[in-house]
Amino acid sequence: MPSCNKVVIALSIALLVVAGCSGTAANSDSPDTNPTPPPSAEKEAAAGAQIEQKLESQQPFVVDQVIVKFSDALAADEVQALVDYHGLTLEKALGISGLYLLTIPDGRSVNEVIETLEADDRIAYAEPNYILKTNQ
Repeated sequence: MPSCNKVVIALSIALLVVAGCSGTAANSDSPDTNPTPPPSAEKEAAAGAQIEQKLESQQPFVVDQVIVKFSDALAADEVQALVDYHGLTLEKALGISGLYLLTIPDGRSVNEVIETLEADDRIAYAEPNYILKTNQ
C-alpha cells in the first residue's frame, strides 16, 4: 500500500496544481472587482492640451502669438473691437496695411486660435508668428 499513498499524494498535488491554474485563468476572465474608471472628458482634454503645447513648443513659431491680416481696412477702434471679440491682445501693427501681431493671453493653442480667426469673414488670413533663423 505504500505505492498507493504515493499515487494518491501525486494525484492530489496534480489536482491542486491544475485547480490553481484553472482558478487563475477563471479569475482573469471575470470582471475586475476594482476596475480603473475611464478618464473623464476633462482629464482627456487637459492631457490633449498638454500634448499640443509640448508639440507647439518644439515648433518654429512663438507659441502665444499669431499674425493676422484683416480683409478690409479698419479704423483703429474697429481693429481693437475685433481683437477683443476674439479674446486676443493687440501687440502692434506690422507696417503693412491690415497686418497685426496679436498675443493669445488665455493659454489657447496657436492652431485653435487660427481656426477660430479663419472662420471670421473679416479676417483674410491668420498664421503663426514663425521664428526665422539664419544659416551661419
